[in-house]
Amino acid sequence: MKRRFTLVLYTVVASLLLLEVVLQAGAAVVWFTTRDPEVSDGQRTIVCVGDSWTHGVGSSDAMTKSYPAVFGRVLAERRPEDGWQVVNLGRSGRNSREVVELLGKQIDRYHPQFVYILVGQNDYWSTPDLLPPDGFEREESFRWCVRTWRLAKWLAGKWTGAGQVEDPTEVDPAWQPRTVKVPAPYTRPDDPWEQDADQWKRKTDGWEAIEQGREHDALECFERAVEAYPEDATAVAGLVRTSYRNGFRERAIELLGTLRAIDERQATVFSGISLASALLACDRLRESLDVAEHRAEQFPASAYLWRLVAIGRFDQGEFDGAVEAIDRAIQAGPSLDHFYWKSKFLARQRRFDEAMSALIDAYSRFNDADWLEQRIGSMREHGDAFDRALDAADCPADVRRRLRVIADRAFGRSEAGIAKTLVQHLEYAISLCRQRSVEPVLLTYPNNQKLYGLQSELAARSGVRLVDVAAKFRGVVRKTDWADLIAPDGHCNDAGYEIMGTFVAEDFLAMRRDG
Repeated sequence: MKRRFTLVLYTVVASLLLLEVVLQAGAAVVWFTTRDPEVSDGQRTIVCVGDSWTHGVGSSDAMTKSYPAVFGRVLAERRPEDGWQVVNLGRSGRNSREVVELLGKQIDRYHPQFVYILVGQNDYWSTPDLLPPDGFEREESFRWCVRTWRLAKWLAGKWTGAGQVEDPTEVDPAWQPRTVKVPAPYTRPDDPWEQDADQWKRKTDGWEAIEQGREHDALECFERAVEAYPEDATAVAGLVRTSYRNGFRERAIELLGTLRAIDERQATVFSGISLASALLACDRLRESLDVAEHRAEQFPASAYLWRLVAIGRFDQGEFDGAVEAIDRAIQAGPSLDHFYWKSKFLARQRRFDEAMSALIDAYSRFNDADWLEQRIGSMREHGDAFDRALDAADCPADVRRRLRVIADRAFGRSEAGIAKTLVQHLEYAISLCRQRSVEPVLLTYPNNQKLYGLQSELAARSGVRLVDVAAKFRGVVRKTDWADLIAPDGHCNDAGYEIMGTFVAEDFLAMRRDG
């Protein structure tokens, strides 16, 4: 019995090794025999990038029967005087990450006027990681990888129908953010500027201008506010900040002296916050921390003061003290900002499990899925830390289930997460084209595959032309049998690619005529 088991095990291992050798050899043969085409000087160029649907898998001859080949032939037949040449850079198996990685170098080589992009189906089984927003370009080369594993993932995707599932939507009330009422332990003093609606508007306009990056407009708003009420500490703090940001450093330092005098006279929680915030804005970190700590001892129920203490301690390298202070802020008045700072402090110390626990705690209180997805998504490489934190968390089953959905989406482990990564990669591709003064064009797949909505929405949002191949095929299928247009593996056959390439060419000619 033992010898039989050993024989079976050896047979399985040997078979897998042989399969890997065969796959590697096949990939090498394809790579070294399939070279990127050369282009003729003096002709205008269109580049088509993508996966097997661009390469021409399913056709009898990808060189002459793929959609880019048909595209180029139709242009040559109908507008030979224009001198367009279409370059097919599609390769079977490529996902969105691989297309974007190569696109910059391909544009630099071929100098096209247009780039046609059709990619996404392979993302649902290859699940590529999100590329960084810059520094990701590479030269095309043979890629070593475990091809047996890649084949297994592809087969699993086919079996499970990867890419066919609708993205989840959270319309259930249980997914809606929750408003948490925070007590206001300290009432504002009965000063005239606190009762003046016009003064509130001047300051509100100033803070809104800062949020929108309009620093000069903010400066003018706070100048009017201080002119109206010179003793308004909040207005003076705003003027200090905007003066410093607009380059009026000496004026900002002079105003800090005025603000110190106001804080000494008023000695309220609000004057203390104003002075500490102004010092922080002027990069006087130690002074800001001293003021915040002093006032926090006087007004221990002020969450904002404790947050300023936490930020100050963190800037001074007092990491444990920063976490202690932000916990005091959360205790005094929990807010998503406080939990964000806590997770940031912990992550900087590489205490990722604790950072994720802080974010889970925030979600348990505020139920804000979008906020949590954004925060944990910024730590994608630490998904295992989130899993451990969630396993250790004490939360109801329904909350735990929602947290799993959010994590899978943020870390790209679900259909929605994969779709989100795909959209970001397509946005990178569009940006790469535009940076090089090339016009990008998106295509839909003939068989839809649930990518239609993503592609059409992105095209509309980005102002990119969309060639709706899926709609064309739906119209054709009303007159003929779909089976007449596809190969046994599900790709287009020669007839399908003929329709696809002709439609793309006609759309191109119409675009040029209308433009």
